[in-house]
Amino acid sequence: MPSRRFGSSGAGFQCSVYSFQPGINRVYFVLVELTKDRTLKTENFPTMKITKDHAVSFDYEVRNSRAELLDSSAQSGNPMAYVHGYSSIVPGLEKALEGKTAGEQLDVVVPPVEAYGLRDERRMGKVERSIFPEGAEIKPGMRFRASTEQGSDNVVVVAVDGDIITVDANHPLAGETLTFKITVRDVRPATPEEISHGHVHHAHSHEEDDCCGGHGGGGCGCH
Repeated sequence: MPSRRFGSSGAGFQCSVYSFQPGINRVYFVLVELTKDRTLKTENFPTMKITKDHAVSFDYEVRNSRAELLDSSAQSGNPMAYVHGYSSIVPGLEKALEGKTAGEQLDVVVPPVEAYGLRDERRMGKVERSIFPEGAEIKPGMRFRASTEQGSDNVVVVAVDGDIITVDANHPLAGETLTFKITVRDVRPATPEEISHGHVHHAHSHEEDDCCGGHGGGGCGCH
């Protein structure tokens, strides 16, 4: 890649070193100073850290307390992307990412109280089959969106006994200690629109599917 020199003869600056880290969507520029005696002096530009109002993307794996793989960016085919500082991912993971930079790798163990909370047996109950769509075949493991006086909630069918259906409104990962394996891919300032909308534009964000760590509905890692 060609370099470009700035300054007059003798001393000047030449931006000539570009390095790419495999798997990391970030370019590092190194400023090379040509001193009067023609020796080289190099200095890396400051590395951007994860703080509030920054758009972040990272590769991840997440496992439960039994070391079972629940979700990964390799499975989804895309890294996770979010705007930091707005509770877009589980609190324990967001806290651990604070201050990290592109290229850093970390293992994060998140207890239930900083993930999806403890199980609450009061959120289980029995309902009549008649409240479900007519003709629907109800089986354990099926998920539905239920409306209550407190608003809407996701419920999972845990048992079927004739016309009596037992449902659980706890998050599927409630009570679980989660272990995340993270590689930070990119950190940049979020745009005003991204901050306003609460998600990263033109990227695979937590709202697009059931990526672990998000706050959407349904799958592994999502509220």
